Amino acid sequence: MKDPVCGTEVMPGQEEAEMQYQGQTYHFCSRECRDLFAKNPGEYLKAAQRQ
Repeated sequence: MKDPVCGTEVMPGQEEAEMQYQGQTYHFCSRECRDLFAKNPGEYLKAAQRQ
């Protein structure tokens, strides 16, 4: 799975942080990426869909 903020591959069980948003769990390579996502999840999800 990919971190929706920076695009880094995150291996299951090795993520640094995770967050629930609209009933889905997102995994992040760092707490910093999680915090950025938390501020504006819609923008990061739109960007991830374009990739």
